[in-house]
Amino acid sequence: MFKIILYVLLGLIVAAVAGAFFLPSSYSVERSIVIAAEPAQVYPAVSDLRTWNEWTAWTRERDPECKWTYEGEQGGGSSMIWNGAELGQGELTISSADPASGIEYDLAFDEGSYLSKGAVRFEKTADGTRVTWTNGGELGNNPLNRWFGLAMDSAMGGDFEKCLEGLKKRVENPK
Repeated sequence: MFKIILYVLLGLIVAAVAGAFFLPSSYSVERSIVIAAEPAQVYPAVSDLRTWNEWTAWTRERDPECKWTYEGEQGGGSSMIWNGAELGQGELTISSADPASGIEYDLAFDEGSYLSKGAVRFEKTADGTRVTWTNGGELGNNPLNRWFGLAMDSAMGGDFEKCLEGLKKRVENPK
């Protein structure tokens, strides 16, 4: 009986590892919102990483122990570095910034062991500005990463929605 259980478990492990190679090797997450403002009015909050604690999902409320440091003033080349119990360790660096079209960024977690690229893009609409937040990355050949990739949209999507709602509130109802 023990041998049968062992063979079944071994078979399941082999199937899970083999099945992982049929899964996507990359992931992408995207969410959008329309903000009743011009792109130039949205840009300051997005391009100044020091303001992200005021409108994103990643705040002191979520991780009271987290410490943030900033490099650069605003826009391209500026960085936000954090280390916390809940939020982990990471760095976000704006790689390009334009008041009309938004920002692109590089994101690294755990001292570069996990890398991704993202953007917060602006598109002028009749109702204001459509702000689209995207993030994507390569999962490599690690079977666990490939299985984990299946959950990235649901894991990150809710945070993106909360961030975009916070950005909308900040821009449409300034203090």
